[in-house]
Amino acid sequence: MVSFYLSVTIFILFVAYAGTENVMRLFAFLDLELRWHWVIFRSYFIRRDLEVRLGFPKTSFIQHYKTYGK
Repeated sequence: MVSFYLSVTIFILFVAYAGTENVMRLFAFLDLELRWHWVIFRSYFIRRDLEVRLGFPKTSFIQHYKTYGK
């Protein structure tokens, strides 16, 4: 319960410091980042499946992330 109150307090202080517009921009940015990383994660499995079907050497997730991630 303490962690909940602490989280709410930090959020209220963050809104008071940065303003509602900037907080909404931050959450929109975080939402886009999470969605992008989910796309990278899912595309790795599609790539791996295609590599197996076409007989290409398999690519590691780290190499895939370096190619398409940030």
